[in-house]
Amino acid sequence: METYWKLNVEVVPEANGFVDVVSVVHWECFASQGEHQVRLYGAIDLPPPVDSQSYVDLTTIRGADEDGRRTIVLGWADFLRPGFVEATEIAARERLQALLEKPALQTLTLI
Repeated sequence: METYWKLNVEVVPEANGFVDVVSVVHWECFASQGEHQVRLYGAIDLPPPVDSQSYVDLTTIRGADEDGRRTIVLGWADFLRPGFVEATEIAARERLQALLEKPALQTLTLI
């Protein structure tokens, strides 16, 4: 069973004197096994930066490789909601396990 993330962000042009500020993270967490897959999704609002410590330049994110971008964005989510990443991955795996344990439906032609 494997989990993976798809992440998108909304960016506002300016906030508190900073440019290209990430304001919302849209996330999807998938769990898959073979041909079976489940998806959990949602969004997390990010507070606007108040100083250079709380501002991440969008060019830094764009310059990172895929794993680096994932680490940055999921790091925000986990900072704002401690345990979010682990809990979401567990929930996705549990949902997939429940799907896998359902008995297969049969279609019978009666007439």
